[in-house]
Amino acid sequence: MASIPQNASSDARKQERTNKLKLAIYLISGLAVAIGLASLLFWGNPFGGDEAMTRAERMRQRAISREQTKRHIADSAQNNTQSRMESHNPWPNVRTSQ
Repeated sequence: MASIPQNASSDARKQERTNKLKLAIYLISGLAVAIGLASLLFWGNPFGGDEAMTRAERMRQRAISREQTKRHIADSAQNNTQSRMESHNPWPNVRTSQ
């Protein structure tokens, strides 16, 4: 910014000072936002729930989910077989000779 001569009015000097102060505030707040965004990129979101999980925790959760799915499928298959055996005709698609 251009320097205001000493013989300029006090309003112009106040305006110059105000402009410099605004510029300093904008620069400092911009720097604070940049630091905050960089820290989020580097360390992740500390306030997030699932987002804050480490890679190992996510892999452990996936393994647990896979095991539960396998168990559910096995239980369903066993229940289907058991109910088919208990029904009147265990093999409905097999034709019997008469």
